[in-house]
Amino acid sequence: MKKFLIAIAALTTVAATPAFATDAPASNLTYNLSANVSSVCGVYRSSGSTVNVPFNDLAQVSSSTSLTVSGGSASYRCNSPVGFTRTIASVNSGKLVRAGSNGDASNSIPFKMTHGGGSSLDFVATSLSSAISETFPTGAFLSGQTGSVNFIVNGVADINTNLNNAPGTTVFAGTYSDTVTISVTAS
Repeated sequence: MKKFLIAIAALTTVAATPAFATDAPASNLTYNLSANVSSVCGVYRSSGSTVNVPFNDLAQVSSSTSLTVSGGSASYRCNSPVGFTRTIASVNSGKLVRAGSNGDASNSIPFKMTHGGGSSLDFVATSLSSAISETFPTGAFLSGQTGSVNFIVNGVADINTNLNNAPGTTVFAGTYSDTVTISVTAS
């Protein structure tokens, strides 16, 4: 009887074990998801990337009078996790230069630029005699920041009291211009 019970116990153990236990499919399903987000970092203006800033006829404005003209606003947005660098540069080193001239003192009119805005975007009237470069952390710029841009120039009208108050200007007549560029590079 003992042999019979051992045989029944062995048969019960075999019947309780699945026949393909080692070949059974996994009970889990795994999905490995991935995505990339490219860098989007720049300075923007809804009306386009070129803004005209006309000072008009500076011969009608005294050389002792400052004239401020708005360049509108500039919006900065960057998704770089380590921020960005803003560089502001003037082609003529912060001077309006008469077309066709060498840009010497009688052929150039110095100007300054101001920039408003939060997150350290702002700066007071500054000459662009050399490029301004500054690095900003990304924090506030993921959702964007906007600041005002202004340009300041003195008139060129000049009255010479030694010449019977003869009107004139401090520079030669002509068309004066410069190009200022704000560029943003992700860090």
